[in-house]
Amino acid sequence: MRQILLPVLFILIVIVIGVACGGPAAAPTATSVPPAKPTTPPAPAPSATSAPPAAKPTNTPAQALDGKALMNERCTVCHTTERIQAAKKSKADWQATVARMKANGAKLNDAETAALVDFLAATYK
Repeated sequence: MRQILLPVLFILIVIVIGVACGGPAAAPTATSVPPAKPTTPPAPAPSATSAPPAAKPTNTPAQALDGKALMNERCTVCHTTERIQAAKKSKADWQATVARMKANGAKLNDAETAALVDFLAATYK
């Protein structure tokens, strides 16, 4: 039973990934009309191994920055909201965590970092 289950599971995973990535293009039928040629070349599709596009930090004053929006835009690229909400940390601990995430590639300028840490420390303590 196990010898059959593993290949079937592998095939299902390949199918799911293929469907999620757009799968192969459908072959045109005899009654289909060929699509019009685009006037501009399409943007290259992201590959399965490429990292998501990094959000560019802005230079907005800290008072105008929304910590929750920053969390949703920058932190959830790698982490679920539930994981962030489950963490109960002091402000110093959040500062250390955000510094570590920046070292790992999180794109935040100093003002964004301050706004994010303030939000996390006030909300998830």
